[in-house]
Amino acid sequence: MKRAMLISSVLSVASLFALAPAFAQEDKQQMVRSSVIFEGKTQMRDTKAEGTLRDTDVRIQNVAIVGGQKLQSLGLRSNGITIIQLRAGELTTVINGKRQERKEGEFWTVPAGAQFSVETGDDTATIQTIEIVRP
Repeated sequence: MKRAMLISSVLSVASLFALAPAFAQEDKQQMVRSSVIFEGKTQMRDTKAEGTLRDTDVRIQNVAIVGGQKLQSLGLRSNGITIIQLRAGELTTVINGKRQERKEGEFWTVPAGAQFSVETGDDTATIQTIEIVRP
């Protein structure tokens, strides 16, 4: 009886070790959390049309990316410009093939249609994105 319990325990522990990488992989995929702060219309001056006001869509969101992530896309949907600020932590961006380490408080832009990816170090990074649709 004791031998059967020992074998059962060993098999249970072994199966947990075998499944641990799969659980870790699944958890990493779930380690990006975003919340929309504002999504709506506003007006901007169109400098090409003599400064007339035009409606444009704006979306502001906060995104937390757990450490150790390499994301090929953040799901930016703007056909205009995206302004990003690193609110906390550190990360590396790759915009159209150019790698750049970013520090807390830094702002940068991502033009429409650009290839954009991010990589975090050991710690969680929090960014705020402002997507402005071209009028």
